Amino acid sequence: MHFLPFAALFAASLLAILGFATRYYLPILLVAYGAAAQLGLITAWAVLPMALLVLAGWGMCAQRRSVRLLAHLGFVGTALALMLHRFAGFNNPMVFAPQALSADALPFALYLNLDKPLIGFSLLLIFPLLAQRMSIQKTLGAAMVPLIAAMAVMVPLAISWHVVAWQPKWPEMTALWLLNNFLLVCMAEEVFFRAYIQGHLSRWLAHWPYGAAIAVCLAALLFGLAHMAGGWLWVVLATIAGVAYGVAYRYGGLLAAMLAHFGLNALHFTLLTYPMLRN
Repeated sequence: MHFLPFAALFAASLLAILGFATRYYLPILLVAYGAAAQLGLITAWAVLPMALLVLAGWGMCAQRRSVRLLAHLGFVGTALALMLHRFAGFNNPMVFAPQALSADALPFALYLNLDKPLIGFSLLLIFPLLAQRMSIQKTLGAAMVPLIAAMAVMVPLAISWHVVAWQPKWPEMTALWLLNNFLLVCMAEEVFFRAYIQGHLSRWLAHWPYGAAIAVCLAALLFGLAHMAGGWLWVVLATIAGVAYGVAYRYGGLLAAMLAHFGLNALHFTLLTYPMLRN
């Protein structure tokens, strides 16, 4: 029933992050949300955040500095509300009911979201160069080094803090979870926190000593705080992960950051307690 809108969303995301021109993926994106509207997955209320994103996009490209500043503030506010699912009008389907994926794990339900991906798509439409292509060697190298470092630090910490345990698994939802996580979750989060937040901070701090490193750390801290719902230990772990993704973005661009993010998430889902231990 929900195949068409999400198949189209996945396809549009893949084209966008690979740096294809807007004319290739925007029609697919329109099909996705049009089909979602026909199926009742979005209602008229969803027009509000979409209009706010369009308005913010116009303002961020304005010549007046004050207009650009207000537009950026408006965009961040709208993006955070979308990320937290605060806007009405989105009936995100639950495709797998809450279930414990392994012993002592908190129940997990898989939703396919229509609101959160708007953050990434809107930024890629406003600033197409955010998805600028790099060589495959540079992309993979920039992703793998921080990913391996993050795994080496975070897995022992998370296990020693009893956040997760070693629990290899391959539940029924795995294939869809992996597809959704890379093309919608990682896309939205990395476009926002790395390409947008870290990218702007890097430019603003370009003349500071260690400006690029400060930008990586500040964006990582914001990313960590976005995981507050999991508690302070989760904030610390997410901040460490954010540093790794930031380094990947710094040297390999958006796709490298997404690959690092996806690699760590996939390890967490398939080899460790997911989402976390009950106690």
